[in-house]
Amino acid sequence: MIDVDGTRQAARQRALPQTDALPAPHRRFDQVCAPGYHGRKQGEVVRTRTVVLQAHTHQLLGTFGGPGNGDYRGELRRAIGVITSYATHLGVAPAFMLVRLDGLYGDAAPLLG
Repeated sequence: MIDVDGTRQAARQRALPQTDALPAPHRRFDQVCAPGYHGRKQGEVVRTRTVVLQAHTHQLLGTFGGPGNGDYRGELRRAIGVITSYATHLGVAPAFMLVRLDGLYGDAAPLLG
């Protein structure tokens, strides 16, 4: 059984000090976060993350994410690729792999279309 869990996390950004004595300010979250839907969470920017792991051993098979609301379908395609590769490595037919979708994938909306 493989667990695919997608999450969306909001990040807060504090005010950056700007004086002549300090170097030019920059934000560390610019590369991994972007404006997006926060839900009920407080924050100025968000990021998504998808984790793929084997449920009974908690063996991490892969983790990937994107800035903003992310690309749910793309991340799910990557998860399916990881699961297929893992099944091939074990010598098991992918049809025998049971996949459990949690988090962002819980309502099946990313599966449509």
